[in-house]
Amino acid sequence: MASRQRAYSALRQDLAVVCANMREEAATGKGEEAAKCKGYLRKLRSLNFKQALHFMIDALNILADVSCAFQKDDLLITDIAVKLGGRCLKLNALRQLYSKVFAEYTASEETSPTEMQKADLCDFVDKVVAFVETRFQFLKQTPFSNFQVFDYRDHPSTNEEEFASYSNVDIVAPCQNFEGILGRDANDIIGQWPELKMLLSRKRKQCPFETYTSLMAETPEVLVDITLWVRLMFNTSPSTAACERGFRAMNAIMNIRRMRMSGETLSTLMCINAMSQTLKEVDPTPAVKKWLYRTKNPQLVTQQ
Repeated sequence: MASRQRAYSALRQDLAVVCANMREEAATGKGEEAAKCKGYLRKLRSLNFKQALHFMIDALNILADVSCAFQKDDLLITDIAVKLGGRCLKLNALRQLYSKVFAEYTASEETSPTEMQKADLCDFVDKVVAFVETRFQFLKQTPFSNFQVFDYRDHPSTNEEEFASYSNVDIVAPCQNFEGILGRDANDIIGQWPELKMLLSRKRKQCPFETYTSLMAETPEVLVDITLWVRLMFNTSPSTAACERGFRAMNAIMNIRRMRMSGETLSTLMCINAMSQTLKEVDPTPAVKKWLYRTKNPQLVTQQ
């Protein structure tokens, strides 16, 4: 999105130069190319195109901001709803057709979009907002929604009874779901939830990333079990920076025969690369058997 925003901004800045080149080519050129230039020139000089160009720059500024937000290492899965909510409000504000670049253009040209143009621009905003909401709909579903209880900015702060009972029921199901992954008894984790809530209530003015980083660095004895769940939340990072590091690991695995490598093989190699086991601990027998006795093109096995 950031690259598209820069492209639109560059076109806006050099629109006069582009139109001049198109006009010259349309006047001096011949055949199909000259005809294309005439068509492009009509579109570039039209009021509809100019208004849409300036409007798109405002929209792409917001979308580029969304993209940049997901490139930070300190992004927690609980932060996504807050960040997206603010950006969606900005996108919805574009429906009023009062945004910086678009407003400056309409003021300088002393023009305003027709009712049909307004409807088209508002329809574009509606589709963008709907796409963003659909794209991140999975965060409202389990298991990702289970982590929302760790966002202490949502915890009740004025009513002690509400605070004492907050998420006590919600935390039971996810603890049981993650019991096998965490290697701890679910009841032990649930029993430490009130202690963690009290600790987090004293950190309301502190950034959640800093709070949980400090908690994992110096874990109190009474929070040993539930802190493992916090570690799981950190490992479920929505940051694209984490994905890019995964791409580097993927490139380290790939070889000159990578075009013949199936997705399943690559996934298996990635898992092996991420495992902490030593080479001696890896059992190659299942993989070798699958390769030898596969249904399609089985290998010829000879007895020694």
